[in-house]
Amino acid sequence: MKLEVSHPQRKPTKLMFPFSILPPHLNTEILSRLSVNSVLEIRFVSKSCLAFTFTPEFIMAHLSVSANHKLLLRFNQLNYNLKECSLTSLLYSSVLEASDLNYPMKTSF
Repeated sequence: MKLEVSHPQRKPTKLMFPFSILPPHLNTEILSRLSVNSVLEIRFVSKSCLAFTFTPEFIMAHLSVSANHKLLLRFNQLNYNLKECSLTSLLYSSVLEASDLNYPMKTSF
């Protein structure tokens, strides 16, 4: 007895973006902030990532951001107050849920 399973096929788009849950302009915004080495590594993730990194929009965005790199933050104190939050909370929630990181470690194991 043979069972046939059919899977619904997705309609291919012109260009499948690396993060299909995000709008295309956010893909460009996020990935354009990566270093050149990271962009080169992302090209090996999938064919869609490779194609995305060669789009004129991404190339122009990456060049404009990389030409304006600045030092954003520097810590000189020994006590850091680092927090973490989930990407889902950051993108989709109106209230950001953040928790303190155990750094430097307050408890020894």
